[in-house]
Amino acid sequence: GGRIHVSAALYKPDGSAPLARASAEGELARIFELIDDLSAQLLVGRLAAAHARINRTAAVTTTSLAALKEYLRAERELRAGRFTSALEAFARAVDLDPDFALAWYRRSVASEWSLRNDLARSSAAKAVAASERLSELDRRLLEARLLWHGGRLTDAERLYRAILSTHPTEIEAWVQLAEVLQHSQYQNGRSMTSARAPWERVLFFEPTNVPALWHLARIAALEERPREVADLVAEVLKQTPDSERALEMESLRAFAMRDAGLERAVLQ
Repeated sequence: GGRIHVSAALYKPDGSAPLARASAEGELARIFELIDDLSAQLLVGRLAAAHARINRTAAVTTTSLAALKEYLRAERELRAGRFTSALEAFARAVDLDPDFALAWYRRSVASEWSLRNDLARSSAAKAVAASERLSELDRRLLEARLLWHGGRLTDAERLYRAILSTHPTEIEAWVQLAEVLQHSQYQNGRSMTSARAPWERVLFFEPTNVPALWHLARIAALEERPREVADLVAEVLKQTPDSERALEMESLRAFAMRDAGLERAVLQ
């Protein structure tokens, strides 16, 4: 009847269970759009759980498969701790689709890890401006980030906690709440150790989450728990051995443990 249904599964060469499944249906004249839709579903289906929900949303809120590919490339680089190349890929994604709200949002996150707070703020503002196609949950996540990078720390914390009151398993909200508590609450007279509980909640959902491990290592150092620092740093370096922050983690471990040999090695 002039319509077509396409389905596909993606397998490893060993023929084990499929890594991802996808299907699309529509007018025959839209065959190439349907194939792009199918490809986007398969690409996102391969991703780890960390930001799977946000990445699935990304796949259906951009009309550009090329932009989605750059977004997913940026996500891989970001998870590996290669922040410079992640920023470059996010920039290509938003060049290809200037209305790609979640690419702007994740570009803001990558900018923060690159210590580019100016870019983090401007990218967060672009994300909010382009967010009309997103769900209420995602719009609130974007708004909370803009509040934080606009200096409205209490409002940002309040909004993240409100999101978690209705979506208690939303890992992105736990991550960003912990970031606010760790990096900004000294302005309200609170220690970064107030971020321990939300970071531990992140690890409850995802035991290998590198941002959580990394931040908890810094908290453990402040609390003078050298053995915990060593264990956390070892896991971070295992997960992201070529991260741009690897030397920082090695330094933290060496000086937290007061190990003269490790101290000399990192100084060298």
